[in-house]
Amino acid sequence: MKKIQSLSGMMDLFKGSDISNSAENIFKVEKALKDIFISYNFSEIRTPALEETDLFKRSAGDISDIVNKEIYTFLDRNNKSISLRPEGTAGVVRSIIEKKQDSTTNKFWYIGPMWRYERPQKGRFRQFSQAGIEILGYEEGNSEYELMSLICNIINKLSIKKPTIKINHLGNPKTKKEYCDALVSYLRPYSN
Repeated sequence: MKKIQSLSGMMDLFKGSDISNSAENIFKVEKALKDIFISYNFSEIRTPALEETDLFKRSAGDISDIVNKEIYTFLDRNNKSISLRPEGTAGVVRSIIEKKQDSTTNKFWYIGPMWRYERPQKGRFRQFSQAGIEILGYEEGNSEYELMSLICNIINKLSIKKPTIKINHLGNPKTKKEYCDALVSYLRPYSN
């Protein structure tokens, strides 16, 4: 008789399991994050764990690693391609557009399970919890400042030692356009 065990890269969380991944520690982190998100006036959003595969192809691109090798994809009984969400942004944006909330400002937070099919490296799992925020429809500048302030609060609340923060920003609309024009000019000869 075959021994029943968890799938590769999937973990059980319970009291007394690996101390860094114990249910109590995960609960404490999630509670701290929720408290911070709410203090910044973000609203919770819960999106389905399963979405049409095309949603992720559209957001990440057909040839990206996330679509080609990192996504759990299945055909349902109607031969529709569906996938377990590998990240949270695509489902949030889909929901906002579908519910016709894309012409308003939105500040959402989410916490939930995500899945990546890639072979798990040490310390990584195929199923994992991820928290995220989405700031949509707000003028640039203030929302970035708010995001940096929120991140600093998370670092302090969770007592993260020696954090590294990397900021990637293309600047104002003029410099963004200049960057995009230069990128297109550079890539044009390689379009084939």
